[in-house]
Amino acid sequence: GAMPGDSLLSGLTMAADASTCSTGSCAEVTFELLDEAYVVVFRTHQATVSPLQCRATLLKKAPGRQRYRISLADGSPQRTGLYVIASRDRQYLAALNRRLQNAPGACDTPAEGDTQQWLSATLAQIDSQQHAMQWRAIHLINTPTGPDIL
Repeated sequence: GAMPGDSLLSGLTMAADASTCSTGSCAEVTFELLDEAYVVVFRTHQATVSPLQCRATLLKKAPGRQRYRISLADGSPQRTGLYVIASRDRQYLAALNRRLQNAPGACDTPAEGDTQQWLSATLAQIDSQQHAMQWRAIHLINTPTGPDIL
């Protein structure tokens, strides 16, 4: 969607120095949080959506560089998406978090239902409230030479 003037998130990039991911089965994604905000992060892979933490407590984060490690399917050509949603208002993300717990394949939810549909609907909802929330995404794929950005 259109970016409001008071952007909260920079673009997502893959950290080049992810030495902890030497096996290639994970990648580290970094971004700048441009202001104090609450942040929710989830990954998509094949037919599942999973929050990076299932019982996450929403805490306000200070601005600055954020770093998240995500696992990638080893040797699999399947893409893995990482979505970051930020808001200054806790209630928006609390509602999003509840929705996320019930996404296909998330936490204790069976991987039934259309992930793509869930994702489209969720992103559309965030976009419709973009005065309050912003999202960014990056899609990674594991190649023989290591993780790569799609």
